[in-house]
Amino acid sequence: RRHGLPGNGVIEVAVQDNQVVVKDNGPGFPTELIDSAPQAFVARPGSPGVGLGLSLASMIAEKHGGSLRLENRNGSGARATLSCS
Repeated sequence: RRHGLPGNGVIEVAVQDNQVVVKDNGPGFPTELIDSAPQAFVARPGSPGVGLGLSLASMIAEKHGGSLRLENRNGSGARATLSCS
């Protein structure tokens, strides 16, 4: 598995209006990376990725007049909201 949650991780995807919301119950985004994560080549230390996935998602959203918002959920997990106009 290249990306994903260890053990019994849960990923939820919801599509409503002009938004796609992806939530998980993993460790969340590192606080020091949450603002820069959508930039190219920014990856969590020890990540098997090169830091392009969120960058591409953000770029595609912006090309459609939207945005990508990343946040940590209360308790545990992360939420990514992709909004398009």
